[in-house]
Amino acid sequence: MRCGGCTSSRASFIGACFGAQTGLQGIPESWKERTLRYPLLLELAQSVVQTSQQM
Repeated sequence: MRCGGCTSSRASFIGACFGAQTGLQGIPESWKERTLRYPLLLELAQSVVQTSQQM
């Protein structure tokens, strides 16, 4: 993902697919710890899910 360009886009897409399949429990703790503002990102993601369920 650090290469940028198409590689970055593909890695983001594949990560989103795996994330949709495995859910939050599929994210390794070491990744959570190294992600800046993880609690805020989690809160925003949960907000998006709640909003889409209300539609």
